[in-house]
Order: sequence, then structure tokens, then C-alpha cells
Amino acid sequence: MSLLDIDQLAAIELPTTDEEIWRYSRIDDLDLGSYRPAPHTPDLAGPTDFVEIDGATTDLFPDDTPDVFAGLNRSMPSQVRVVVPANRVVDEPIVITHTIAADGSLVCPRLVIEAGDNSQVTVVERFVSTATEGASLVVPVLQAAIGQAARVSYLGINELNESTWLIGNQQAVGQRDMHVHDRKAERAFGHRVPGTGLHGRDVVARDRAALDSFGEGEACAALGRRDAELHIGKLPGTA
Repeated sequence: MSLLDIDQLAAIELPTTDEEIWRYSRIDDLDLGSYRPAPHTPDLAGPTDFVEIDGATTDLFPDDTPDVFAGLNRSMPSQVRVVVPANRVVDEPIVITHTIAADGSLVCPRLVIEAGDNSQVTVVERFVSTATEGASLVVPVLQAAIGQAARVSYLGINELNESTWLIGNQQAVGQRDMHVHDRKAERAFGHRVPGTGLHGRDVVARDRAALDSFGEGEACAALGRRDAELHIGKLPGTA
């Protein structure tokens, strides 16, 4: 992973509250120049035979960049790749813990889940601050490719401190009869503002998700994401 320098960060044009998706956020308060790109390696627990860390970057959606933050992640990802073969059931959760230094660090965790046909896996991803004080910027991306009749459960847990920004994107594509269970839990040092992804006064947490389902039959289930976009259609290039 190569890290961007300060000049490259300063050249990035951030969105503003003029855009609808950011209208009620405090994105205008974000100053990329206040953060320092830092190397990052997460901790793993559970059945790690299915996990690869910091291999060649995998991009399941190379022609789709949802926003500038997804592009930032693509430029300096710290990748974890989970690959489950067809017909394989992973009985225990795979737990990925990102411990983020509260010292102005900018990190871009990237999680790629590839679940073969009729497989099953549960992935828990934790984001944890090293201290109750001190700012950091976390820009995660989750990408998933889910095979026919595969069952994938994902739980994201936010344990970052009140001064940390977390701005994430989720993208997934799946075949017919798949089942996706995606939930996000908030447990921060400050209070959680009801009905939002915000903790306390300073923290910003925002997550955008999109799921495409393709294949004859077009049956799928996506649970737990009130802000997710679900698109069902035929596999590109087929009748």
C-alpha cells in the first residue's frame, strides 16, 4: 500500500452540504489537511483460513466510484479479503478489529467478501479508537460478491471516540436466492444521537450501501440496512 502525501490530500475536492446526501451533515467541517495517512494492519480472530491480509488489491467494482471517499480508499487501501468456497459453511464468525490511533491518523480499511454458491459466513468488523481523546479519519469500504443461495451476515461495530470521522461505502453484487444480513452497531465513548449515525458532539459516521442482485429467479433477501439501495435484475450479458 502506498500512502498519499499532504499535497495529494490537499488537492482532493470534498463534497459540500449543497449535495443532497450531505445536506444535514457537517462535511464542511472536515479538513483533510488535518490528518496524516498511516499504515494499518487489523487484528483477526476466528477461522482465519479463509482470510488474506494486504494481498493484491481486489476491486469488485473497478468502474464504479460512489464518491470521493471511495476513491480515497482505492488509492491507499489496507485490505482484508475473505474468500469462502462454494458449499462451505464457516461455523464461527470471522472477527476483524481495526484499532485506530487517536493521533490524527487517516486510515482506509478495505474489506472484500467473496462467498461461493451455497456457502455461509459471518463477518464482524470492529472499529476501535486507542483513546477517548484525539481525532482520526477512518474511510472504510466493504465490497461483496455473493454466490447463488449463499448466506452472508455482516456486523459493523463502531467503537471510535467522539472526535473521529468515519465515512464508509458498501457495495455488493449477488446471484439469485442469496441472503444478506447487514447490521451496524454503535458503541462509542460518547452518547449516540437517536436516529442518526452520530455520536456525541463531534463524531461523524456516514455509510452508503448499494446491493445488486442478478440471475434467473431474481429472489434474494437483504436485511438490516434501512439506507441500502437494492437493485434486482438479470445478469449483464444474458437474456
